[in-house]
Amino acid sequence: NGIYEIKPNTDETWMVYCDMETAGGGWTVIQKRVDGEENFSRNWKAYKNGFGDKNKDHWIGLERMHHLTTSNKSRRLKLRIDLIDWDDVNHYAEYETFRVRGEGKNYQLIAKKFSGTAGDALNYGENYNHNMQAFTTFDRDNDGYALGNCGRYYRSGWWFNACFAANLNGNYYTGPYRGVQNGIYWGTWYKLSDSRSNARYSFKYVDMKVRPLNFEASTV
Repeated sequence: NGIYEIKPNTDETWMVYCDMETAGGGWTVIQKRVDGEENFSRNWKAYKNGFGDKNKDHWIGLERMHHLTTSNKSRRLKLRIDLIDWDDVNHYAEYETFRVRGEGKNYQLIAKKFSGTAGDALNYGENYNHNMQAFTTFDRDNDGYALGNCGRYYRSGWWFNACFAANLNGNYYTGPYRGVQNGIYWGTWYKLSDSRSNARYSFKYVDMKVRPLNFEASTV
């Protein structure tokens, strides 16, 4: 694991964090929450361009997510999300189809063909479905909530609907908390972080990462 230089069909090189261990490695990390030091209540420009320390909390940027997932149509990427709770229990969600459309489409999320142990919180029903949703920040309201801005209320940028069954960019709390449900949330983690129980619980660790769908995992 560590920071590597990549050049994904572009004139510039990027420094990214690569996970070379999980499920055979080969992952480019596009989001990570590990210690709560980074503020994720950011404006549209920050979420577009990216922010944070790539060894710690960071967001690679919507523009780079778009480029990674759409620039080479013959090289499809899958998304993996890993979550760890405060008892160090790990669950994951994978999406065989993953794309982020361009700014003209407000960085619309496409996440389909789920597998994993954490449940499919990105496809949760009409009002909470994140698949096919545009991105929202406190200064750019593209969500499906007619009465307000989910990004402003929950203090984070995300592919909000009206409002969410998942929000991995929420506030970093150390486990259970009270008040507005604005922590790092995955609403299909049974009982602990579960839309049905309305529980308030924020995860210890989460990351989002991508690799080619046809990647041959290392067996070493």
